[in-house]
Amino acid sequence: MDREMLWHDDQYLFRITSTFGWEDVISICDSLVFGIETAASTQCNGGLHDNEVDADEEGSNNGYFNDYFNDQNRNEKSLQQWLREGHAQLFYLDQWGNCPLHAASYVKPPLNVIEALFRVGRALWKYGPHFRGQTPIWETSSTDGSTPFLVACSTGASTSVLHAYLDEIELYIDQKWVHPQYARMLVIQPDNQGTNPLMGWMSFHHSWIKRQLEQGNGSMPNSNNQSSSHHHIPRRIGEQGTQSLLDYWNIACRILLFATMNIRPHAPPSTPVLVHRCAAIAIYCPVSLLEWIVAPRQDDKGWAPGDESAATLDNLGKLPIHRALEAVDFSSIFDEDIVHHGADFDGAEEEPDTDIEDTTSRLTNSAAMPPATMIVAAETVCPRMEAILYNNPKLESNRVQIIKKMLQWHPRAATAPFPNGRTPLVQAIAHGGSWHGSDPANDNLGLLRLLWGYAPEQSLDIDPITGLYPFMLAATIRYERNKRNEMEKAQTDTVYNLLRKDPQLVFGALIRNA
Repeated sequence: MDREMLWHDDQYLFRITSTFGWEDVISICDSLVFGIETAASTQCNGGLHDNEVDADEEGSNNGYFNDYFNDQNRNEKSLQQWLREGHAQLFYLDQWGNCPLHAASYVKPPLNVIEALFRVGRALWKYGPHFRGQTPIWETSSTDGSTPFLVACSTGASTSVLHAYLDEIELYIDQKWVHPQYARMLVIQPDNQGTNPLMGWMSFHHSWIKRQLEQGNGSMPNSNNQSSSHHHIPRRIGEQGTQSLLDYWNIACRILLFATMNIRPHAPPSTPVLVHRCAAIAIYCPVSLLEWIVAPRQDDKGWAPGDESAATLDNLGKLPIHRALEAVDFSSIFDEDIVHHGADFDGAEEEPDTDIEDTTSRLTNSAAMPPATMIVAAETVCPRMEAILYNNPKLESNRVQIIKKMLQWHPRAATAPFPNGRTPLVQAIAHGGSWHGSDPANDNLGLLRLLWGYAPEQSLDIDPITGLYPFMLAATIRYERNKRNEMEKAQTDTVYNLLRKDPQLVFGALIRNA
């Protein structure tokens, strides 16, 4: 192939990545990084910036480069030319919106291939500040909404590759190239079907992990004392070599931590804290992961059974079920019309942590949206609900399953009020909960029907914030205009079923109004 045509072919890196040309992938990536750094050095009068990497230290260790990159034409390119060419290669998209990092992640790639692709992206962001307003390579979504990290998690990539993804995100955060809270949400960013990386990862490995749990091999040693019993941990031999159950456990805990940084302590991963983390992302967390978390460990330190963990309060008086009921659908922050990255990003920190005391551990408040508030419109004098959380039917079935599991462990949680005085049922109504769900395999069980089954008397409670009965409160919910037609049918069903349980409320309301 003609070398000049090879260079002007923007598909080259994508093509060799798709055909397992791992040595060539590393070669072209290292050559791109070397060319960018050399041009940057030349542009700075032959000297490197203090924060730049010497080309002899990174990018040339492999010793094998594409001939075209090594010839004299390389020295004639300007930094901007190298940046444009590197960007064209790394961010080439096929007809399905897949980039080279997608292509590699689909086929259980070696760690050094992923690291090579990351090095190119890092060089672009380091030497081309104008790129920082764009989406990083690890966050690029295909037409079906899949990010490379979701692909890697769903197709069995090694835990070392997944750790490399998380390390790369942390590097971008440390360099203040991305907003920290948004970047960490990549680990639960769903595709168009509602599948997120955590779900994809547990789905791929669930059978093996479940088999270990059923055989009594699923117990995990405490992370601070791994050496004493590491050889007893079940190990799995695959294409990426041998990986232990502990490797899977560590990546699961790290992904949970990534998505819930506002919950403390960050280490060690005690069971109550992990249960609170799962609850904080209830609509994204696989039930199988929650079950694994409460499975007995070899070392009892930090472990607690499900009933105890589900009953653990934070210093705001919230149980895990409260977090699950307030877990936020982050889909709005993934909309294409919202800018989350920018060259002028000043490194603003996440919202402040709130210290939370607990007899088991120290926790801090999750990034849950505040409870629904009431605004009285002067024209109609009718309450209008804000902060409607349950507006994505695709995700609500998972919330139901997480809360169902927690109620099985701690049934009395259904009667534990929120700090604002609302019972779980009333709070769920205020957030737009439905009586029936959308999962036929689960008898179309909706969140409200689940909560009512554990505390039927709550359908008679008067909301302490609005002064309305539950069926009235359900009728006041105002959904977003683009989802109104979709949700109003479910809303009517919810109002009817709440009233059907206690029809006498109509008579009582008429008397009160009179």
